Amino acid sequence: MIIYILLGIAFMFCIEYLLNMNSIKERMTTNHSLEDMIWTKRIIGVLFWPVWLGIFLYNFFKSYFE
Repeated sequence: MIIYILLGIAFMFCIEYLLNMNSIKERMTTNHSLEDMIWTKRIIGVLFWPVWLGIFLYNFFKSYFE
């Protein structure tokens, strides 16, 4: 169980890091910031990270290769 939570924390860290990279910000149609990532969203992301990882990768590669 602790590994599952640690993987979720690492996943959410990567998401926040990617959302703040300039090269990614230029390609995104919506502006995101750390203020958008409130604690409840972070906790939900840690708990449901496998689902969010699939959704994130699908949308990331879809928008990256447009």
